[in-house]
Amino acid sequence: MSAYTSDATRAFLQSLLEVMDSDLSLNWGEWSMLFHWRRAEVDFDFLLGALHFWDPADHVFRFGLDEMCPTYEEFSWFLGQREDLPQGVITPSVGTRQVLADLLSVDVSRVRYMFAHGGLDLRRLLHFTRGAAVGSTTRTMGAMICCFATLLFVSGDLVIDTAIILAVRQALWGRSIATMVLAETLNGLDAMAAGGEFFRGAPILVYMWLLERHRFVRGLQTRIGVLHSPGLFFRRSIPYSFTRIPEGWVRVLSENTGYIRWYVPWWHLRSVVLSTGGQNYVRIQGLHQTSFYIPSRVLRQFNVPQSIVPAPRNFLPDPIEVDVGLSLRLAAMWQERLTHSYGSTELGITQPMAAAVVRSIWVRVRDRVLADPYQMAWSPFRDGDPTDDAVIRAYQDFDRARIERS
Repeated sequence: MSAYTSDATRAFLQSLLEVMDSDLSLNWGEWSMLFHWRRAEVDFDFLLGALHFWDPADHVFRFGLDEMCPTYEEFSWFLGQREDLPQGVITPSVGTRQVLADLLSVDVSRVRYMFAHGGLDLRRLLHFTRGAAVGSTTRTMGAMICCFATLLFVSGDLVIDTAIILAVRQALWGRSIATMVLAETLNGLDAMAAGGEFFRGAPILVYMWLLERHRFVRGLQTRIGVLHSPGLFFRRSIPYSFTRIPEGWVRVLSENTGYIRWYVPWWHLRSVVLSTGGQNYVRIQGLHQTSFYIPSRVLRQFNVPQSIVPAPRNFLPDPIEVDVGLSLRLAAMWQERLTHSYGSTELGITQPMAAAVVRSIWVRVRDRVLADPYQMAWSPFRDGDPTDDAVIRAYQDFDRARIERS
């Protein structure tokens, strides 16, 4: 259920499961998938193997010459939220104690002891919600906050960031938190690539997303057909042989590049965000820092034909600390975002632009292949530095062969 491994955390998660299992009749509403994921087992050896392919500079997984990245629309589907929902806004100045009291439907004096060391102690919160003097709404909300903290906003500590309380309130108000979860997850991947000790954000969503993209999971067979609901994900069969070491997964993922599922029809995505603020990337807000991803690098995920990866038109942003002013500006930029109908047209890419970016990718891939031969199962460039035309032809041939294999 979580990346945590300490004895204290395992004891906490066991207590959380007991609370959730004893209150099966409680109403989780639109967030019922969190209840269904309560016993989910995430293969963190698989995630560590996939991390080998993560590029923190461009925010993409690069499998050979194929690039992919989780996007707002895809995380929205996993979270069961519509893509057109208004965005949730985190304002750091809001009093979190009063917000927590309102969520639990109790007086603020009863929640003050739950805050310690600058955060919310999940053990105290869970102990309070298990008491006989609280109602079903309080028990449900307490368990839900714990699930948000241990599934979608993993931080590695049982004293969690109080901003998670604000994110839960935004979700219950019917606003989208997919950008927050995605930003925390992308920044968490960057931190792990830099030598971090555990995954932050929502490793469970990255895990499910990668399994779908690599065709490592099948639909759930029922009498009424094949089901792909997010809440039923961990009941679907996973048709691959398990390996218990990250290095084994590096080899498996390297050899699976020809079978990537670019278009996932059961996600039912209608449109995609291409940019915000007039830039060539989408800037998204996390709990305290911003992040970004570049949709134009992963057009095939949007069912748009793409044989050449486009080069960035301008610099890529570094994470920025979020304050009230920036939060409001990002919300305004999101309102004016550039969207594209899913799979409707092909976006044009110039040959010089393609040659420059594919050459830069090849140099990085070549260096990583020399360091680790399992990084890339196939390379079109084995005889030295190619010319620009050769780069383009090789990439087009590689892409054509990939399409034929799939």
